[in-house]
Formats: sequence, structure tokens, C-alpha cells
Amino acid sequence: MDGWSKAEAYRAHFMDLTTTSGESVGRRNHPANAPNLVCFVTRLEISNLSLVHGDLGLFPHLEHLSVLAGPLDGTHDVIVPNSMSLSSLAINVETLVHSTQLMDIASRCRRLDLLCDFNFCLPDWCFGHLRRRFSSNNFKEMNLFLSESQALRYSSVVAFLGLVLQGTIESLSLRLYKKTSERSGPHLTQAIESPWQSGSDILQMLCLSPNLVNLTIDLEMCTRLHFDAGVRVPTRHPSLASKRISFTLVDPSLSVPKLLHQPREVLANLVQALGTNAFTFVYGEVIDQAHLHALSVARDLVSYLGSAQRFTPYSDITVVLLEKAWSTADGSMIRRHYEGIIDKLQELKDVPGSRTEGEQHILGACSTKPPSFTSTRYRQRERFKVGGDLHGEGSWPMIEWGSSHGRASFWSVETSLRDLEHYSARERVLSRLWD
Repeated sequence: MDGWSKAEAYRAHFMDLTTTSGESVGRRNHPANAPNLVCFVTRLEISNLSLVHGDLGLFPHLEHLSVLAGPLDGTHDVIVPNSMSLSSLAINVETLVHSTQLMDIASRCRRLDLLCDFNFCLPDWCFGHLRRRFSSNNFKEMNLFLSESQALRYSSVVAFLGLVLQGTIESLSLRLYKKTSERSGPHLTQAIESPWQSGSDILQMLCLSPNLVNLTIDLEMCTRLHFDAGVRVPTRHPSLASKRISFTLVDPSLSVPKLLHQPREVLANLVQALGTNAFTFVYGEVIDQAHLHALSVARDLVSYLGSAQRFTPYSDITVVLLEKAWSTADGSMIRRHYEGIIDKLQELKDVPGSRTEGEQHILGACSTKPPSFTSTRYRQRERFKVGGDLHGEGSWPMIEWGSSHGRASFWSVETSLRDLEHYSARERVLSRLWD
């Protein structure tokens, strides 16, 4: 077992298995001259070892790659085939910028997921590299997982987003991850725009983006932006105005029934700049009855958008969608449920044919469709129509319309975020106080 505790042993065994033919691993009715199993692999998760050993050249039909490992520094050469073409790539940004080959491959991807730890990867350095290498790209979807809520105030990050939004990008997600790490040394001062300037720049970029149809952002990032009280929100060009953009706000730990004035103003300006008619709020339940807080936050924002208090009122929101994506109580129930199934499988491991039902339960686990015993709102996307009376005394401008399971696109991004956070973000160094 000692050999299996090493990542190299796992990698070597996996490669030995996948490079054998289907006949040699017991596939029935499989011709002896059939292609190796690697010919059927289109989606792959790897560590840095596979990058260094050149394993990717063995997968001719690979389309989706996730590098689930910490940053690979410049002392190791990445070996990838020059002809490789991927549809999607998920990777730590430090590993990416240290390899010219990976940067070329990434620029041709339709989807790019990047995790960036600003404690080690200085914004001016990493996003400066990205901006130069991605001056020509084919991105349709980009998901940035960032370590700092003030990321949108770094001038290099704003400049990079401006480049991306000018291109073919259709979906952009700006998310925070919570796994913290120590700084690598003295933190050099980076070029930071004033909150007012960065906010205005972002509004302008969103208005001019020709292909954007979906924007997802964490509420905590919005709180770092500001706008002057009398700011005039730019309007989308008439040629773009007919293209409605979906806006999704994410707050994993909702605990207040109403937003403060400053973040509410930021959100109102973002919604208006996008010209959206639908607002989605994805939240986490950390206190009882969090859905009432979510309703109150959404109602207050919709009412404020059309309020005469604003310099340019906006009344085009017709649909509000709410989803309780995270819940401590529901998560605990689900975990206990599957732990019980796994324990039962271990007890029946020597009984022939008795494991099938339990294995089907495990294989059927789905993040977007939780078990039936969870609470009724858990990962259900509730839809509300916005009524005409937004400002009447005691009025409630949203009427419930229906519900459905959460969108697969959101959970695809969320899954990638959690995988990269778990495997690619550095661990915080523990205190040596008691050594």
C-alpha cells in the first residue's frame, strides 16, 4: 500500500490501464485490434505530473481538461502536443502563464476556468501576461475564480476584462473562493483604481460587449465598487439593445433582509447597463427562513431600480428568479444519507449481487437535483413575475410563477470552482505555536 500513497504510482497505473486495449481489460465482443481505451477519452482530470510527463499526447480525442493541482513553477517544462485543441480548460493561472504551449491552447478554447490567488500571483504580472497572449482568442465562456473581493479594482484585471468583453465572449462569471493562504512575502503595491473609476469602466465595458448574454458575479465583489450619486448609466447601442443579458447575483451566506445603499446602487447600475429584463439571485441559507430575506432583497432592488430617487430610473425587469443553492441543514442530511449508503456497501461487499442498488444510488447523485427528502426550496429555482405597482404603500411587486431545478450552467461553474479551490489553491500554513 505504500506505493499507492504516492501520486506517481497512481498516475503510472492509470496510464498503464488506459493505454491497454479493450480486449485486455475484459471487454466482451471487442476485437483484438480495437483502439486503446485512450481513444474514447474526451474529458480528463490530471495533476501536474501528467503535464510534466507528456501524458496528454496519448489522448487524441481529448476535449475537456481540468488540471487539479497547485501551481507549477517555471522550473518544470510542460509537455503538450502542439496540435492539441481543447473545448474547455480549467487550471490555476500560475501554471498557465508559465507555459507558452498551454497559453496557445487556452486561447483557442471555447471555455476557460481560471483560479487566481493574488497572495502569490500579482495582478499586474499574471493578468498582464494573459492580456498579451489572449489578444486573439475564441472564448465563448470565461469563469474567473478570484481570492480577493477587491479584484475588480485592480487596473490590470479591469483591462483584461475589457479585452475579453470586446471579443466573442457570451458568458462571464466572476466568483470568489474562500480557501485562504499565506502571502508569499511582502505584498507589493499593485495599481488599484479608485472604486468610482473602476465602476465606471466596468459599466462602459458591459454596455459595449457585442456578444455577452450572461453575467454572474458574487455580491461581495460588488460591494467594493462605488458610483457617484448622479452617475448617468450608459445605454447599450441600438444594435445591441435587443439582445437581453441574463444577470445572476450570488451570495453564499445571505444574512440580511435588505442591501445597504451603496451595494444596492452598484447592482442597480449593473442591471441597467446590461439592459436585462430578468434578475437571478442565488443564495445560501445560514439563518432560518433565509428565503424571506432573499425575497426582501430582490423586492427592494426591483423597487429601487424604478424609483424616482435614481438619476435614470429603470423599469424593464419583468422576471425575478431565486434559488437557495446552499443550506447547512440540507447539506448535512444529504451527507448522512450517502454516508449511510457507503457504510452499507462496505458491510455487503462480500455478498454477491447485493451492492447493485446501493451503487446505483451513488451513481445517481446529482448536484442540481437533490434527494426528495430535502427542503422544498433547496436547489429549486423559483420564478416570480414583476407586477406594475412597484412603489405603492405595502405593495408586493412580485407574484410567484413556478419553480424548476437549478440551471445546469450555474452548477457546472460551481463544480469547477469547488474542484479548483480544493485541489489547486494553496493551503494556509498552520501555526507552529505548540511545536
